Amino acid sequence: MEIAIPFAQVEAINPNIKRRESDKALEVYLKCIVVCFASCRRSDSRISLVLYTNKPIDTYFRKLLYKLKVDIRIVPSTFNPPDIFGDRFRGCFFLFDALKHTQTSTLFLDPDIVAINDITQIESVCGENLGVFKLDSSQNTLINGIDLRTANKIYRAYRELKKEEKPLEKTSHLGGEILFVPSTRIESLNTNISQIWNWNVARALNGKEFLTTEEHILNQLIETSESASLNSFISRIWTTRKFTRHQGNDVDLNSLSLWHLPAEKSRGFMTMYANLEKCEFQFRASDEAFKNETRKIMNIDNRLNRILSFIYSLKSLGQKMFEGETGPKSPD
Repeated sequence: MEIAIPFAQVEAINPNIKRRESDKALEVYLKCIVVCFASCRRSDSRISLVLYTNKPIDTYFRKLLYKLKVDIRIVPSTFNPPDIFGDRFRGCFFLFDALKHTQTSTLFLDPDIVAINDITQIESVCGENLGVFKLDSSQNTLINGIDLRTANKIYRAYRELKKEEKPLEKTSHLGGEILFVPSTRIESLNTNISQIWNWNVARALNGKEFLTTEEHILNQLIETSESASLNSFISRIWTTRKFTRHQGNDVDLNSLSLWHLPAEKSRGFMTMYANLEKCEFQFRASDEAFKNETRKIMNIDNRLNRILSFIYSLKSLGQKMFEGETGPKSPD
């Protein structure tokens, strides 16, 4: 199994980089990539690491990645959305380009992930199934521009075009931070992606509702019966003052294999990168010490964050109770 990060070097890299730091976004992402791969290498010294990108990268970062025994593969970016898709997630479809050049079972990760425990067991858990990360959300919650209700409408239109049986409504959203693809599924997945990609772009150009990111496209293509859940391996951990919780499961964070920390790109990851560059203790520490130090650096145990998280939980519980009492009734 290979561990791969697909990273498209585009003008608008990601909305989670603060606007005032947008001119440094490329450098921020490369540092995140180095930290992610270093943590994966720490987890298993024998694991195969691959960076897919569309352009040569800076010599300094290239040398760092070579020290970590990362195979850098430059592949063309062909899944380029038209302007109507906007600038926020232009690089997200590069995952599909990486898939076109993948030949072995691969675990794809976002750059802003830290490996905390062993990740090699994911392959045996998934077997011949695609490994996915499911996020519960209401039908009306906007996810990268569209909600599940709208997405289901688009999914039905595609199924009708393919003359496939009407599927059950999708009740969860697939997180794009992780995807396991066994070698036996690569060819069929690539074929299906190309077909729905062309159809989706045509919808957008014709002024119809369309799927805005790779996550929505994969959500259409991947059936529950043909997938394995990775929710026991990873959590999406938010550490902002406005939003402090982890999504995907309710298990103890230290028991997970991977932590996805979207809000720490220009904070915690920069500190971990500096530690790595200085060869400081964090990446050479015991497993327990590594976890404790990473929790501290990534603001996971920040007291204010814990208080805000508790308040958020109470607010969410109250909202669910309110919706249950006053929400719209199901049709008879």
